Amino acid sequence: MTRAVALLGVVGISFSAIFVGLADVAATSATFYRTALAAPVLLALAAARGLLPVAGGPAWSPAGVRFALATGAIFALNVTVWHVNIAVAGAGLSTLMGNLQVVLVGVIAWWLHGERPTGLTLALLPVLLLAVAMIAGVVGEPTTIQRPWLAAGLGLATAAANATYLLSFRQASRRLPSSLAALVLVTFAAAATTLALSPADPAFALRVPAGALAWLAALALVSQVLGWLAITPALRRLPTLEVGMLLLLQPMLTILWGAWIFGERHTGVQWAGVAILVAGLALVQIRGVTRPAPAAAAPATVPGAGGGAAPPTPTPAPAERQE
Repeated sequence: MTRAVALLGVVGISFSAIFVGLADVAATSATFYRTALAAPVLLALAAARGLLPVAGGPAWSPAGVRFALATGAIFALNVTVWHVNIAVAGAGLSTLMGNLQVVLVGVIAWWLHGERPTGLTLALLPVLLLAVAMIAGVVGEPTTIQRPWLAAGLGLATAAANATYLLSFRQASRRLPSSLAALVLVTFAAAATTLALSPADPAFALRVPAGALAWLAALALVSQVLGWLAITPALRRLPTLEVGMLLLLQPMLTILWGAWIFGERHTGVQWAGVAILVAGLALVQIRGVTRPAPAAAAPATVPGAGGGAAPPTPTPAPAERQE
């Protein structure tokens, strides 16, 4: 049952880029509505579970609140960059390029926490970067992507921002009563950050067509709420490797939906890049992204995180994606 529910969550999240494409609004507008519409629902869930610091609920540490608010700002940047790349590279390929975070999170964790990447991770990194260049159309024959260098840059920026978000979310979850409490603050902070920075984007609009708002509501409920509810039990009950491999289905399904709904077509070189990237990500999942940090520098253990939640391992898995 846990596997079946997790699979339904993966299928639901795989439509995230599709919902963004169907809404057809500014990237910042999509970020604002996906978080602003999800935040009250998550708050109600936290209240129902007795997680709020009121009426005898657990206290929220100031450090945890600060980490969660900062994580929300990072998340706003993360998904906005990804939303931009959906328009540039298409729903499927932009989602797949963002999954390079599986490797980048190991490199960033090395820098921040001493969780050293395995030799395989470091060896595969240039190969996976080449795969991104192939997918974006920088390498090989002409593609339907009009600005291949921009697509590749946005793909790498999405992966780097997502990796930073995952590590920051892990720290916030450790300092708060649960990952849901952290996710509530992250989601509210992301909405507030996007609204505060909206004057920098001339395309941002609070008033969107009713049809677009319906797709954005679907994005909020599926990606920010239902996906978290479906996948979190699997993160706690199934082996991390199994969850990571299961959730690697997400970008592949998005590619299929993009072809079906938007008619996205790819060249042979792009498909080769897809194969290389998926195989490389699967390999590092199987062999491990990092080695444990020295005992003196090792961080405390963390309970299962949520939201696309962090599993209780030193290096987060693709399961943590919020997209």
